[in-house]
Amino acid sequence: MAVVGALLAFSAVALERPVLVVGAAGVGAWLVSRQYAFVRAAAATRSALRVEQETERPAALVRRPIPVSFRVRLAWPSALALRVEQRPPVSMRRSGTGRSVAGHSDIGRSDAGKSASERPRVGGPAVTLPPGEIAAERTDTYEAQVAGDHAFDPPSVTVSDPSGLFSQRFTHGTGRTVAVEPRRPRDLHVGEGGEQVVAAYGGQSERRRGSGLEFAELRKYVTGDPASEIDWKTTARMGEPYVREYETETTNSTAIVFDHRASLGDGPEGATKLDYLRQVALAVARDAHDRDDPVGLYAVGDGGATELLRPGAKEDRYDEVRRAIREASPTGTDRGPERNQKQTVTPATARRMAEDLTGTDDFAATLRPYVESADDYASQLDDRPLVETVRVADSRFRNADSSVLLTDDADLAETLETVKLLHRGGGRVLVFLAPGVLFESGGLADFERAYARYVEFEEFRRRLERLDRVSALEVAPGNRVDAVLDERRRRPKT
Repeated sequence: MAVVGALLAFSAVALERPVLVVGAAGVGAWLVSRQYAFVRAAAATRSALRVEQETERPAALVRRPIPVSFRVRLAWPSALALRVEQRPPVSMRRSGTGRSVAGHSDIGRSDAGKSASERPRVGGPAVTLPPGEIAAERTDTYEAQVAGDHAFDPPSVTVSDPSGLFSQRFTHGTGRTVAVEPRRPRDLHVGEGGEQVVAAYGGQSERRRGSGLEFAELRKYVTGDPASEIDWKTTARMGEPYVREYETETTNSTAIVFDHRASLGDGPEGATKLDYLRQVALAVARDAHDRDDPVGLYAVGDGGATELLRPGAKEDRYDEVRRAIREASPTGTDRGPERNQKQTVTPATARRMAEDLTGTDDFAATLRPYVESADDYASQLDDRPLVETVRVADSRFRNADSSVLLTDDADLAETLETVKLLHRGGGRVLVFLAPGVLFESGGLADFERAYARYVEFEEFRRRLERLDRVSALEVAPGNRVDAVLDERRRRPKT
């Protein structure tokens, strides 16, 4: 109709026929009146419109189906046609064709007949409401390939008049966020020398006098100690009663040092070193949150620090810490320019470190064997992102009351150096170690070699345990720990 009006106006000038101007003016007036009516109808439709997005559950697992529904409802019928389009995050993949109730369901007018892989990832599935209809609903299934919070934007609504002359587009309703968790290992073992000491790390224990994550001191039982505080597993191992002492409730800031370098990716999908340590790290963060204690995170990749979050007690900080832990994945081995400029540990530096360790305390005695061979130690510490991350965090933030280190046994020298730095802060240090032999594919095929490696790991863990204010626990698949120990018991001693 607008074209007709323009032709009439042009003809009036070209043919010098004034009467055609009157016709063009009439067409223009009609268009203005139709536009005005459309604007009023669109405003009324928008006020009557309700769009909802819902998920069957607020959280899901990586690569598991996540049904997401969106419902469109009008309080009264409209003379306009509506098309409501869902706007999923690009980080989620839609599977299937979805199912709809009432109205009409479509993927995109230009995408009809295409497979899911052929359709563009801009926009999403849509429902349409023809004039006079008041409700429609659609459910689609999505999958997330990575953990984290995935946000569906508010849906996009297009209203148009039946003649197709006018249309208006706007967003309406609210978005929806789906928390996608990494796959959780089912057989989490946290213990000492193959013995489980924490059934569900981060949960409450009947032996705990205080609340939350508190670091226990083992000592021999004395007359008058409550029987509820006896550590029965240690008692059975040592042959005499031992009790664990716990600190009283105080505000305790915790710094979580979380290693997610390439070696932490060892293990089957969903049951890697990182997956196991992640569950412990999340439990530590959850425990601090429950006690309203400040918690921070120093995450470490192959190129250095990937997150440096100062310990804080605000809800936003807890969310940041948990999100970073959930989303962490094994990094590559690429080194950026900043990492290449770091100072190299030379043999001379290592010799000076050995000379400095002249004390007779447990810490010096533990470290000295690793640095007495200066050339070897310099080679081992030449590339040490874990140490560097802790050093940078130490220079920026006040020392936390407690430090929790989660790593593996891929580099014992670097782990010792990291514990040393954390130890200097004066707080307590809790180390969670994932033994590589229990995660590697075929790691248990050669039993004698596997057991020897496990014994070496256990000796290192015990060395850490002997340090003042340092506790060390193993984190591994419980069935693999049992397999190593059970096989050893069955075999004759040589």
